[in-house]
Parts: sequence; structure tokens; C-alpha cells
Amino acid sequence: MNVTFYPTLDYDDIWAGAYWDNWNGSMAYPRNYFEWLWQDNMDLNFEYWPTQLVRTAYDGTVTFDGKTEYVLSGQIDFGGFVGAYGEESIWLPKYYTDANPTAKIPEILASDTTIRAELVAGSRDGTTNYNELYNTSSSFDTTNEDRPIIWGSSPSYWMSLYANDLKENTNLNMSFVTTGGEGSLKTLIADLYQQRVAFLSNIYTIDDNFGVVDNVTTGDLQNFEKVAFSRNADQSPYDPLFLLKQAQYPIGPIMKAANYRLEAKFPEAYQYYINFNIGTRQLNQIVSNYQQTNTSLANTERWLEAACQWMKSADSDATRTWNNTAW
Repeated sequence: MNVTFYPTLDYDDIWAGAYWDNWNGSMAYPRNYFEWLWQDNMDLNFEYWPTQLVRTAYDGTVTFDGKTEYVLSGQIDFGGFVGAYGEESIWLPKYYTDANPTAKIPEILASDTTIRAELVAGSRDGTTNYNELYNTSSSFDTTNEDRPIIWGSSPSYWMSLYANDLKENTNLNMSFVTTGGEGSLKTLIADLYQQRVAFLSNIYTIDDNFGVVDNVTTGDLQNFEKVAFSRNADQSPYDPLFLLKQAQYPIGPIMKAANYRLEAKFPEAYQYYINFNIGTRQLNQIVSNYQQTNTSLANTERWLEAACQWMKSADSDATRTWNNTAW
């Protein structure tokens, strides 16, 4: 299948203002994901998060309703679930929860003096004193050596705003400190993970942090467990406890959509789109492959190489995913 990438082949350029109405608040992001299909600029998109389909402000006000505007109106072909889930939360490394199963319980995190001391020491006493490194970060809290830190990435993320409110409303008595971006947070997490210390981070999957190789011999990737906040029963940003900033983030099925003209124009591509399905664990493996590719290559080439490596791997789960008549 001969494909082109829209709006640009240059992955490094994808967030340039030219593609998103110069980020002027017009909701070009995420609207253009749908508009490009409707305007016949693009044929396929295999990654929509629920928060892109229906966009809300932090107070719950709907700012963009792609479901009504594009899906229910028939302006795009909505393919539904792609097979992977997006999950945001506050996480602990799995090696720590395996050794301390109750550490996932918010009430324990707030009161257990041993666990809290280990969390403080984890960020402060290793090869890098991250409390000191980020002592000028003040978008939410500042680093405070008297209480544990939940590490976040960008202070502008909706995920970060919610994490800060969640730790306040569940009385964790912790600091929420952002590093300024996903890259710097990834570096911090990889360092602390290798040292096998206790730490908390506000991250999501599918994401780089779940694709970092932990054990070169086995190929095992970093793994994390969510702090067990109250369940989001509706798995929605409108869940009553979520609106009170007291519940777990909703789990979001990743979705796909197509240009409604595609079925008639290119039925083989449409059939591939309809049947395409891949799980979260396999996507994180491709992310891991990408992180290990030659950085001198262009980003798009690196992603193609990562997918190629995944298809060539001896992992039976990977083979079962792609080696079928639909693919």
C-alpha cells in the first residue's frame, strides 16, 4: 500500500502552528483530526482519544463535540475501538508495589511513615537530588523535603491540573511538582526506576515511559501500578466523583476513523481499517522499539523501522496481532 502522511511527513513538525490555526484557541486541535477527513485531505486516522472526540474545559464545559458534529452527522466514518486503552493516573513502579502491596492505597500513602520516608528519600538521596534540581518549579507546589513528591510533566496539561486537585482532595499531604515537559520527566523516571527506589509520577499509557527497556537481557519494559483512588464508575469525565476531583481518571478506549469516501475509493484499505486491532502492550513495544532506533534517522523513518522490528520479532503475541487475513 502506497501511503503519504498528512499534514506532514516530518513528525518533528506535526505540532507547528500552521496545522493548528496557530494555537489561537479556535479548537483546531482536536477539530482538524476530523475536519481533514471530512475535507478529503486525509483517509485514515488510527488514534483518537475520547478527550479528542469530545473536548471539555477543566470545569467540564464542552468546548468541542466531534461526536455530534462529525460522527453522528455522517461526515466521517467512525470505526470505533482500535484495541488499545489510554490510561492516565498517578503511578508507582511495579517493583515497589510488589514489595509493598498496600502502598497503592491512598490512605496508606497519606499515613504510613515508612512508605512516606522511602518516597522522600527516593527523589532526594540517589545519584541526582531531584528535589534540588527542580527547586525552582512552582506551578503547583515546590519541592519540600518534609513530604513526598508526585512528579508531573507539563503544568499546562489537563492531566496535571487534575493530579494536583486529586492529591489535595484525597488528603495525601504530598507535593505535586512538574519538571516542565515529558522528556525531562521521562529522564527522571528512568533514573529512579533503575535505582529501584520509591517514587510517584503522573503519567499515561500509551507513552514513552511504558516503552523504556528495564532489563536488557530479558527485554522487560518499565511497568507501573496505579494508586487505587476511588473508581470512576462511568469511566467518564462526567462521573460524579470525578467532577469532585476525587476519583480515578477515566480509562479511554483509543478509536479510529476514516474518510467516508474511502470504502468506494479504495476498498482494500477500507477493509484493513475496519479489521485493524492492536493492544496496548503491543503498542508500547513498538514505542520501545522506536526509542532504540538510530536517532540520526528522521522521526518518521524511526517509526517505520520500529514497526518493522515489531513485525520481525519472535514474540508470539506480536505475530498473532499482525499475521491474520485482515492485515
